[in-house]
This record gives sequence, structure tokens and C-alpha cells, in this order.
Amino acid sequence: MELILSLNGEFSDTFENNDIDKDAIIVAADGGIRHLNKLNLVPHYVVGDFDSTFMESDSRTINILNQNLTDFQKALQFVFAKYPAISKLKVIGATGGRFDHLMNNMHIISRIDAHISIIIYGKYETIYRVTPTFHFSKKLQINTIISIIPFENARNVTTNGLQWNLKGHDFNTEIGFSQSNKTMKQNVEIKIDDGIVYVSVLKTRL
Repeated sequence: MELILSLNGEFSDTFENNDIDKDAIIVAADGGIRHLNKLNLVPHYVVGDFDSTFMESDSRTINILNQNLTDFQKALQFVFAKYPAISKLKVIGATGGRFDHLMNNMHIISRIDAHISIIIYGKYETIYRVTPTFHFSKKLQINTIISIIPFENARNVTTNGLQWNLKGHDFNTEIGFSQSNKTMKQNVEIKIDDGIVYVSVLKTRL
């Protein structure tokens, strides 16, 4: 089962309605409803404390006032409890705007069950969370700009199809990341044995 979750960051120009499974659950976290309106998508639920948007209370509005959680966390907790079969998560509106919001969103995403496939649609790029369970395997245009960014220690990172391939590379806090690499083949693969990396693909080359 697929979850489409809209946050209140920048509009995700890389997201298109045909990216949605027909049985997907569509949820807005508070002000993220504005992006769904722009995409002509009707949410199954709108979750949050509603400090960023106003909605008439109905069966779709889930008001959670816990200030120890962000609206993103509230939405995830609600949806995962109600739909434990979710195996795919697509997030829009997670990037742009304030740096602290961006980093917190990426931290939250890094803590989601590694068995869930996650794609983040940004204004300028599409970001894929890569775990030992979910590798990156995509067909891209040659010369697409692609970066590999570890969010925690990542072990045995191996790539195929890039200008500067990695072979069993370990990322840690002292060894940074692979920025602005480039695809040399259409079929690109990125695998890791342990940890989490984000793979950023610039939309200008998609």
C-alpha cells in the first residue's frame, strides 16, 4: 500500500499525479493541504494542530495538539497505526524554506522502518532513501547529476553507471559524501550493506 504525504514546505515540482498508485492513501500534514489543492488531489485525512491552515472539522480532519511532535510526525503516527500494510511512502513539500525544518524532516524520514520504500519530491530534485533493504535502481538520462548523501554511517556503498563509481566504500562523519556525480549509463544502481544514504537526482536531467 502506498502513502502520499504532503508537508508544508516548497511545492514539489518533480511530483506528478501519475506517480500515484490507484489505491494510495493521500494525507496532508496541516498546511500541506495547499499542495494537494494545487495538484487537484483530495486527501483522505488532514492531520496536525491546524496552526498553519484552517479547515472545517469533519471526518477527514485529525486534530492532534501534542506540541512535542511535528505535524509530519503526527501524520506518520496516525497513518501507520491505521494502515500498517503501507510499504511505500512518497513525500511532497518536505524540502525548501527553513533549514531546521528540512533537516528535521530528513531526520524523521531516516528513522522510518527500513523496509518501507521512500521517495521525497523536491523543487529541484527527487530524493530516494536507500537502505540495505531498498537499493537504488533507476533508468536515467546520461549526464544526469546525482549525489549520494549519507545520513548516518553507511557501509559498503557500491554504485554502477556513474562517472565516479564507488566500490565497497564506507561513509562516516569524517568521510563526506559523493556530490554532483554524473551518470555515464542509463541504468544506475546504488547499494549499501548497512546504514542509510539519500540519493538526490536533479530534475533538470530527469
